[in-house]
Amino acid sequence: MASWQETRVTIVGPTIIKYQGIYDFEKLLKEMQAWLKKTGYFIKYKDQTEEPKPQGTFIRMELICDRQPTPYFKFYIETEMVCRDQIEVIVEHNGKKQKRIKGDMELIVKAYVDKNYDNKFPSTLWGKFCRVMWERYVAYDSIKGFYGRIYSETYQFLDVIKAVLEGFKS
Repeated sequence: MASWQETRVTIVGPTIIKYQGIYDFEKLLKEMQAWLKKTGYFIKYKDQTEEPKPQGTFIRMELICDRQPTPYFKFYIETEMVCRDQIEVIVEHNGKKQKRIKGDMELIVKAYVDKNYDNKFPSTLWGKFCRVMWERYVAYDSIKGFYGRIYSETYQFLDVIKAVLEGFKS
């Protein structure tokens, strides 16, 4: 099925960031949440598990972040964090001892758009036809603009994550 026929369109497929080393888990979460709130996203924690293991703690967390720029569109950025073998370490930074986490982390980020979110067009065959005609011929340019917006927002979000993690590499 073509993307113009569907009401959910994937804009950024699963993008994976892998990190191994020492990082500040709290700072990473705070920076992610601050950027999402500043951009207007509502954050929902879908799933969160934490299991202590002999080699370190295992954490799995899923965030579903959404915002609705217009009644017709709803943007989503989903983030899954999988942290393995996390152990607390004390590092010296600028002459001060600070607690950090050492372990492996994998972040999976994807973004998509729900169209016809407010059910402007009913789900009947005639409604689907009208929606497709409206999207392809009347609102084509504005729809492409919204796709570009969620695309750039997702990569800005990924840049925030990378910047926080890069700060701990030195």
